[in-house]
Amino acid sequence: MSDTYCGKSCESCEFKVDLSCVGCKTPEKGPGSRESGECELASCCRTQECNACIKCRYVSKCQLYAKRETVPRARINKIKTGRSYTDDAMKKKMWYLSNWMKNYFVASLIYILVLIVVNASAAILEPLAMFAPVISLAAVIVIIVMLFKLGKEEALYGKAAVFHIVAAAFANLNVIVSLLPRGATVLFESLMNIGVLVFAFLSVVCEVKGHSEILKEADMELSETWSKFLKCIYGVFGLAALSVILYYIPTGIYMGFVAEIVLVIVMFIILAIRLGYLSKTVKALQRKGYFMD
Repeated sequence: MSDTYCGKSCESCEFKVDLSCVGCKTPEKGPGSRESGECELASCCRTQECNACIKCRYVSKCQLYAKRETVPRARINKIKTGRSYTDDAMKKKMWYLSNWMKNYFVASLIYILVLIVVNASAAILEPLAMFAPVISLAAVIVIIVMLFKLGKEEALYGKAAVFHIVAAAFANLNVIVSLLPRGATVLFESLMNIGVLVFAFLSVVCEVKGHSEILKEADMELSETWSKFLKCIYGVFGLAALSVILYYIPTGIYMGFVAEIVLVIVMFIILAIRLGYLSKTVKALQRKGYFMD
């Protein structure tokens, strides 16, 4: 059994004397003790109820474990300055991400409400439908801006924003359809729908991977949840692709109609789940920033 959480040897540690370290797991005195709280790795292991990092199911993706060699030097710097550069940089990153993620959550909620208005058949909502395109466009622009802001800390969000712009461009090519000959209209609409589907898919995949990536430093369990959620996204876009294909097969038009109805229902369920995960992501980032004060 190792005398440290991360698996390093206390006896061979070159920083042991400088840190006056009595051992990571030494009760009440070591840097890994609950009272000390000097070591984030140790704190994480206690939270996960693991005696060693290698016993944790998240170890292969853990950013803390990957940077374990830098922990002693960071502790020395913290003793000298009263606060480590790593702490300051991480706290700044977590608060930046949490603030923009909260804005992104609100913009996403508005966008979903607009989709509900557009797709609602109730007469009471019909007067609101005329404003839906304008509100929808505004929400899309805000979402893209939020993604670019988040992209300053995680490149995957920037890619998601670019793909989102391309998908929106394809979706607004309807004006060109009226200028085309009748024979070319069907082909152009097909290409337009495929373009929207492909780039919307790429945007969502990059976004979800971005959520999973940033949470590796804040909440590994939630990070894994986003990774699993990605499989649901694959299923939804697979169903969307199937409905598009069926519509262009003469004998499959009714099946395409059924697939589209199922797709709408599944899409709103997925969007609701996604909002829940976004809310948890905001809280996880805020919690990480708060506990580094």
